[in-house]
Amino acid sequence: MKILFVSMNNIHFRRWSDQLRDSGHEVFWFDILDQGYAPSMDWMNQITGWKKGFLKRKGRSFLKRFFPILYRSLETRFDIPVDVAFAKALQDTQPDLVHSFALQIGCLPIYPILKEYPEVNWLYSSWGTDLFKPQLIGVSNQKLRLILERVDYLLVDNYRDFRIANDMEFRNKFLGVFPGNGGTDFSDTIIESKNKVGILIKANQDVVGRGDLIAQSIFNLKEQLTDIPIYFVGASNLKLYDQLGQWPMVSIFKRSELLDQPELKEIYSKCFLYVAISLSDGTPNMLIEALGNGLYAIQSNPGDALNELIVEDISGNLLPTNVCQGRLEEVIINAIQKKYEIIDEIHEESKRIQEKYDTSNWTLLIHNLYNDIEKGNT
Repeated sequence: MKILFVSMNNIHFRRWSDQLRDSGHEVFWFDILDQGYAPSMDWMNQITGWKKGFLKRKGRSFLKRFFPILYRSLETRFDIPVDVAFAKALQDTQPDLVHSFALQIGCLPIYPILKEYPEVNWLYSSWGTDLFKPQLIGVSNQKLRLILERVDYLLVDNYRDFRIANDMEFRNKFLGVFPGNGGTDFSDTIIESKNKVGILIKANQDVVGRGDLIAQSIFNLKEQLTDIPIYFVGASNLKLYDQLGQWPMVSIFKRSELLDQPELKEIYSKCFLYVAISLSDGTPNMLIEALGNGLYAIQSNPGDALNELIVEDISGNLLPTNVCQGRLEEVIINAIQKKYEIIDEIHEESKRIQEKYDTSNWTLLIHNLYNDIEKGNT
């Protein structure tokens, strides 16, 4: 079967697509943000370099920075619109299935084309806040309904989003609840270790992330945290980080500093506690990784999507999305005070997460998913 993926290039897409590396399917990838050729995905047919209609090699960044009005004018006049590029990719590849990842990036830009070709099978993988609070990413319920009416197949990463899709009258074929990244590699994972004394913080601050709230809470707890390594991953430009960066055991990785998986795994091996607060999300891949690596998770629970993932007071604490700073500080201190109890008790829950989400356990399921579509068995 010919499969045409439509996605940005990120770690979650690379992991999912890699499950099809030896599947026997002919795989194409339409690089919807035109981020460029990806050597790590050289096994698939990549459709990149479609966008630039002027200054194709050098000079665009300079022009965009110093002459933004001229840049926008040239961009509008000469660059190739995404729907035009996708229409050409669709004609060139003649796929049996188009598989889009994420609503705003992977679905909406190509909807006008696939609306005109109802005979083309379309699968949509929902990520993050897509279905729960699409307004946070600038998508109206009306546009979401248009996508749900057109797509032939739907994948979600939690049952909350399946219920939302049903409530929005999705009547085509629901293929199941799958991890958005196709699974996580838990080989060489350290769960039990008295050396796991650090705190890992998902510090994203954006339309959904509340990382700055966590940073302020950590700052307020300075006296209790002087001997604990703290790792902020995805930190914003909040000025408070200038002061936090002066603490002897604090490491700050800004959002522009993308950590590769070995670096992140090294941090997991040193931490016993993970903290993440957001207004909306699906099933966060980083949370799954943290739990599987033996970290106790203090995590917000948008729409009760994570009730089955975290066992209260055993593998973590679920908090409301609007948790106040004082309550967050209280929960963090409580976790620190029972650190060794956590390390002793979390083993079984971490093993459960590993068994459920390890990449190897999803390979056959993902292969069967596409094989059933090809055979018309869904």
